[in-house]
Amino acid sequence: GYYFMKKNKYEVKQSNTSLYLMFGMLTMVVLYLAYVFYQINWVFYILSSIFIVCITSEGKPLAALIMYLLVSGLSLVLMPIPYALPYIMVFGHYGLAKYFLEKIRDKIVSFITKILYFNAFCALAYFLIIATNYLPTGQMFETLPVWAMIVILQVSFVVYDLLLSFISKVYDQVIRKRLIQ
Repeated sequence: GYYFMKKNKYEVKQSNTSLYLMFGMLTMVVLYLAYVFYQINWVFYILSSIFIVCITSEGKPLAALIMYLLVSGLSLVLMPIPYALPYIMVFGHYGLAKYFLEKIRDKIVSFITKILYFNAFCALAYFLIIATNYLPTGQMFETLPVWAMIVILQVSFVVYDLLLSFISKVYDQVIRKRLIQ
């Protein structure tokens, strides 16, 4: 009886692959919703990064990187490029970076490094948006002075990072048990 209750390595790998594919497809659905509901698309971009965090919570950063690359490629093919850029430039890979940056033992250095990482990619995304003459948030940032945008981004980053940490804990303690048996 015990033999039939134990999963073999192939079944475990197969269930993990299914889980990662499900997360990838959910990410694509959320990115599509960012395109459809463009007035509140930042909400969906934030939600799109949750699935990478769930995979890194499994201790599988390579799987998270592969999912990020696949979803980025699919989003470039299936969506207008300006709507794929926020995921590709900032939200898609931040969960993976967070996984590695939180391994820094000094919490202050870890936090500062995460802020610098986020700001570098936000700046890159901003300049790319300016170059392509596309502003996905409507006209809000066009009317704000640069210093106000920077303050809003810093506060938003802290909330975003805390949200991802919270979701990682909820996934580990509640959701994972229901998905992987």
